[in-house]
Amino acid sequence: MRSLCSQVQHVQRLHTFADIGYASFMTQMMVTPGIMSADEALGMTLNQYLFSAGLSASSFAPNLGLSHSSVSRKLRGRVGWSLAEILSAASFFDIEPADLMPTPDGNGGWIPAPFKPARRQRDADALVPQVGLEPTTHGL
Repeated sequence: MRSLCSQVQHVQRLHTFADIGYASFMTQMMVTPGIMSADEALGMTLNQYLFSAGLSASSFAPNLGLSHSSVSRKLRGRVGWSLAEILSAASFFDIEPADLMPTPDGNGGWIPAPFKPARRQRDADALVPQVGLEPTTHGL
C-alpha cells in the first residue's frame, strides 16, 4: 500500500498530466540534466510523435524495416539510431529530420527536441478555416 505522501505525489502527477498533455508531461518527468543520452532523447521525441499519431512501436517498426523489439530498444535509448532510420522516421511523420534532433544540455547530457505537430495536420487545418460556430473540418 502506498504511503500518504506517495499518493499525494501520484495525484499531483495525474493533475499535471491532465493539464499539459502526455508528451509534455513525459518530457518534464523524465529529463534530468546530464543524464539523458542523445539516443534516449531521440527516442523520447519519437515516442511523442508515435503517441500523437496513436501508433505503437509494433506498428511503427515495419516503416523502418526493423522488428518490434529493435524499435523498442531504440525508443528506450538502449540501441543507437542510424542516419537512414532517422530520415525514414522524419519522412514517415512528415517533418524535417532536424525536428527530431536533441540538443546538448550543457551538463554532458541531451534534451529531447520539442514536439511539433506534423505538417500535413497543420496544412489540413489551413485549407478549411473555421467559420462562426461551425466545427473545423479536416481532410476535405
